[in-house]
Amino acid sequence: PGRTQPAKLNAANSYGGPALAMRVVNDTFRLDIKNYVVVNMRGMEALIEVAGGVEINVEKDEVEPINQMVGYQNSIYPDSPKSELLKEAGLQKLNGRQAVAYGRIRKIDSDYARMGRQRVVIQALLKGFMNASLGTKANMITQGLGYATTNFTKTER
Repeated sequence: PGRTQPAKLNAANSYGGPALAMRVVNDTFRLDIKNYVVVNMRGMEALIEVAGGVEINVEKDEVEPINQMVGYQNSIYPDSPKSELLKEAGLQKLNGRQAVAYGRIRKIDSDYARMGRQRVVIQALLKGFMNASLGTKANMITQGLGYATTNFTKTER
């Protein structure tokens, strides 16, 4: 709505924020989503850092795209510590920047595979949260709320 040219569903958030994104998804898929939580890439990176990283099994063909994105992020965010590049594939603990880069890979396969990688990152973050100490959990919640915007009320959170 309000656009003259067709666009991808995920562009609705950048055009009109979460309200437009919910409207487009609801209209397109005949849903009734009323609430949202938005975390941007920098916020996700920071949240993963608070968690102490996430364990992800990186495939061989994913290493180069991750390193390209990490290098790019290192260059455009001079205000934050630079992240190391990955040296090899396999199960490893990724820091926030590496994990976000993993979730953003898009050119080696399909959007479905990319969404799968994003789910892997979120599931690894949840697993890390569940296994964390009480202090780390409290820190993740406290800091994490600062990285998210939502229309849930305080009592619904």
